Amino acid sequence: MKQHEEKISGLQYFAIVLCFTIGSSIILTPPFVTSHARQDAWVSAIISSFIGIGIVFIYVAINRLFPKKTSLEMVEFVLGKWGGKLFFLFLFGYSFLLSAMVLRNIGDFMATQVMPETPIQAIHIAFLAVVIFAVKQGIETISRTAEIFTPWIIGLLLILISFTLPELERENMLPVLENGWKPIAKGSLIVLSSPILETWILLFLMTNVNKQKSAINGYLAGVFFGGLVIFVITFLSILVIGPDFTARNTYPAYILGKKISIGEFLERIEVIVAIIWMLTIFFKVTLCFYVSVIAFARIFEFKDYRPYTLPLGMIMIVLSIIVFPHLSYFIELGSVTWVPFSITSGLVIPLFLLAFGLIKKKMMRSKQPSSNSQDSQQQNGT
Repeated sequence: MKQHEEKISGLQYFAIVLCFTIGSSIILTPPFVTSHARQDAWVSAIISSFIGIGIVFIYVAINRLFPKKTSLEMVEFVLGKWGGKLFFLFLFGYSFLLSAMVLRNIGDFMATQVMPETPIQAIHIAFLAVVIFAVKQGIETISRTAEIFTPWIIGLLLILISFTLPELERENMLPVLENGWKPIAKGSLIVLSSPILETWILLFLMTNVNKQKSAINGYLAGVFFGGLVIFVITFLSILVIGPDFTARNTYPAYILGKKISIGEFLERIEVIVAIIWMLTIFFKVTLCFYVSVIAFARIFEFKDYRPYTLPLGMIMIVLSIIVFPHLSYFIELGSVTWVPFSITSGLVIPLFLLAFGLIKKKMMRSKQPSSNSQDSQQQNGT
């Protein structure tokens, strides 16, 4: 079955957007944001969520340019054959790199927090084997699985939030706006760069949704509620463990679970955070890898992407090992390098694509009256 022949519902699209948005960000984003905005990091999360909704409208506008074409067909139609191939090459490189980075995130987490005696390569191979199997099944299977697991993810999040409330310390969020708006703006850029601007690759799955209105609503709702989850986790991290510890620790959300203590029988339920992260990061890796392989197949005009999932997966395992040489490189990449790169890929390039699409559409409309007048003249001549 071809990629554009697979159909999913608006609810399923919402589920994959939500899982993608939460993904690695539920654990990794709070320390990056807090390192800039300190106790005002929760304000950065709110601002970036609303800006993200506006950016999603750009993606929606691109999808609505030529509704009778799939997103991939629309790119080739707007940019031409070779321009489209260059775009697909960039899309492949971006989504493939992102999938390798997210795979390394889960490997580092498991190797340092859960299974310290297990080689990270073994974790990557085991995790990616499931990802490759899911990608081979197609977007319908991926989205149905996300639809099944999303209520469980939401339920676990509500349990985590409710159990954390008794540990809140309001003093940790004071004073508000101590250093002004500049650090908050820097923190907002962090949240925008990852995960909100990363969701632009999900634009190429919108045409798989059976109803366009459902796709738009699912996209907007997924980004909004995903941003809300990041805000809540960042807010709780600051109030429970403090801005200093949140900024210094690599996995502050995981520490939240260790802080939970209900009576003397329910303590240290950090496994809840681990389960939420494992589920959502699985869908993020799967979706990134899926987009990368369909872009790869589009570059070389292959009819089916499935035969190339295994060799590309093997390459991604190697890439995931070398993508972060050490922790300081990861911190620099996440807080410095990735921000302009995500703005370029997730905002500048879509804006150019939208502009070229509008020009193409205007040119088509200007040609229609002239062709109609020529037809009428021919009819009168006859």
